[in-house]
Amino acid sequence: AWQMEQQQKMMARQQEEAAGIKEKDLASIASYLEENNIDAETTESGISYVITQEGTGELAVKGDLLRVNYKGNILEGAYFDSNIEEFARAQGLYTEGREYKPLEFKLGAGGVIKGWDEGFALLKEGAKATFYIPSGLAYGPRQRSAVILPNSILVFDVELVEIVEE
Repeated sequence: AWQMEQQQKMMARQQEEAAGIKEKDLASIASYLEENNIDAETTESGISYVITQEGTGELAVKGDLLRVNYKGNILEGAYFDSNIEEFARAQGLYTEGREYKPLEFKLGAGGVIKGWDEGFALLKEGAKATFYIPSGLAYGPRQRSAVILPNSILVFDVELVEIVEE
């Protein structure tokens, strides 16, 4: 019983910490958007987004195979990845031997960060958007690279190139 109690206390602490981080992230995103005069919509989970090009047809739905282009940076500025060769080269992110073509993933299958599964469901084929993703919907407390530190807020400029009919 004592062990269970300790476990429950630890879980409660982790939830409190996560809630605190989310609050901080949302505040950081809000002030960034304000400082840069960016008019964004925000989802219930806390992703802020701006659709810069509408796209056509149906919205992407869970189970769709999507082909996307992206540029990813942390809110503080540094870029960490892109599947667009020209941009990757310009940012010093180019990797020899990597195939630079649209990334394919199945929407809602958990193959990408939660922020992508949620964000791309807001887009139609051909749409371009910017996602501001709180750390809890990105990599959370895990450090992913020299740029993506624990609890990093991520920003993605994305293009939904194609919805592939399965």
